[in-house]
Amino acid sequence: MGVAFVTGMQGDDPKYYRVISTPKHYAVHSGPESTRHKADVMVSKHDQLDTYLPAFRATVTEARAASVMCAYNSINGQPACVNEFLLQDQLRNKWKFQGYVVSDCDAVVNIFRDHHFTKTQPEASALAIQRGMDNECIDFAKVKDDHDYRPYYDAYKQGFLKESEIDTALIRLFTARMKLGMFDPPEIVPYTKIDEKELDSAEHRALARTIANESMVLLKNDGTLPLKQGKLKIALVGPLADQTKYLLGNYSGSPTHIVSVLDGMKTEFPEAQINFVAGTQFLRADGELVPESALTNAEGQPGLTAKFSSGVDSLAETHALLGQFRKMLDYNWSEVQREMALALELNPSSLLVKFRYAISGLMPVGRLDEAVAELETVLDLDPLNLEARRWLGLMHWWRRDYDRAVEQAQLVLAVDPNYPTAHVLIGVTRCAERKFDEAIPALRRCVELSNSAPVWLGWLGLGVAQSGDVAEAHALLARLHAAAEQTYIPASCFAWIHLGLGELDEAFAWMNRAVDQRDPMMTPIKSYEFFDPIRSDPRFAVLLRKMNLEP
Repeated sequence: MGVAFVTGMQGDDPKYYRVISTPKHYAVHSGPESTRHKADVMVSKHDQLDTYLPAFRATVTEARAASVMCAYNSINGQPACVNEFLLQDQLRNKWKFQGYVVSDCDAVVNIFRDHHFTKTQPEASALAIQRGMDNECIDFAKVKDDHDYRPYYDAYKQGFLKESEIDTALIRLFTARMKLGMFDPPEIVPYTKIDEKELDSAEHRALARTIANESMVLLKNDGTLPLKQGKLKIALVGPLADQTKYLLGNYSGSPTHIVSVLDGMKTEFPEAQINFVAGTQFLRADGELVPESALTNAEGQPGLTAKFSSGVDSLAETHALLGQFRKMLDYNWSEVQREMALALELNPSSLLVKFRYAISGLMPVGRLDEAVAELETVLDLDPLNLEARRWLGLMHWWRRDYDRAVEQAQLVLAVDPNYPTAHVLIGVTRCAERKFDEAIPALRRCVELSNSAPVWLGWLGLGVAQSGDVAEAHALLARLHAAAEQTYIPASCFAWIHLGLGELDEAFAWMNRAVDQRDPMMTPIKSYEFFDPIRSDPRFAVLLRKMNLEP
């Protein structure tokens, strides 16, 4: 499959590539997502050669892939982007690879920062070039300083890197660009003549459908399939049946149209009566809360009987959880306080109870100083509780103590540099200080680490809007609206961007929708500093009353 993919993408012209294919991630990149930047995978040479490398070897030796991407992790003590066995013994020597090696994004930084394989970053960058890495992927946004190439310059000045070694990497990279026809007149490069309309032609869509049909494997059939045409009654149950975003993979493009399961069934069985029921609210916001009158407990009384098990002190923690759920379900703060009080009475020393009391019992009603005290108690006993430390930073942000907020975020990142919400905390805090040169990169890093999760796109949109980048703010709004056609997007994402743009009518409309959705991002409404300019607006008081909070 890899050989066919590389061959099809690169084309068959003897002089030019259509595109350059990059098999990745080279190699043994199959561990947990959370540890891949620092993991050292111990694997035998036999297992490497027999299990992990054959697909890479085939794409290089048979399909002539012109590029390979080295991975984040270490293999047998050496990070992938400086691994002698992978890059030199196998790739360059045994397989006679003539192309260029590109790093996974931040993998060269990982060599020093996370694997501690060298003493400094310049040494790590130099070693990567010397071992065969030619092109470092490091940035996702527009670069405004020299942090990307500075380690190589420093390595050269400090004697770690020779000019001839830099030349080797440059020759490989410019050779690739020449083979792409980038320096030749377009009329002599065959692939410049491809009409863009062919990319989405009816013929190609039909071929894609044929391939998809022929690729499916039916493991078992009791005679039900295939369904016969006619006036059937078909029940289609499941929250994703009318959704389309989940049909796309990570790093996917933007197709002109996508067919959901529901739409496909309607097209395939035009005479059938198809009854679609989502069944759950997963990725949906179109349901209604179950009325309290419909719920009774085991004794037949109004309400519910809830049972939780969370280990030691489970009864106290159950009341803390109930308090948190009350907050999310109906903004019933008196019930929240009652459940939290019961939890504290049952076990006043439980760190989990203290944590939930701080974030669900004290913070929403504006008792930030008390929330800080509870979280500091938790961290005194459990200093590596990163989520408690992040929340402590949030409390400091909401108290307008920006230096202490950033300090807590930096302490989190010292333990886990890839903690997305710690980057967001730095971003929103620096936005509050109007230090946008620090804020925006931090917000972008969170978006990157979270695979562009919509909730963080909203915060990035708020930041770029506040910085004055109206065009990008509107682009992010458009991106969220497009995603909302396929999946549930929290209303607060739209509200923050409109608020940053000063579009108050739209902002209040989305905030009202967020409150109706029980969007958790609305919970700190009494504390957000970016709400300060609108607190005197009568519409803000309406929001507070909807959440049972005093203006």
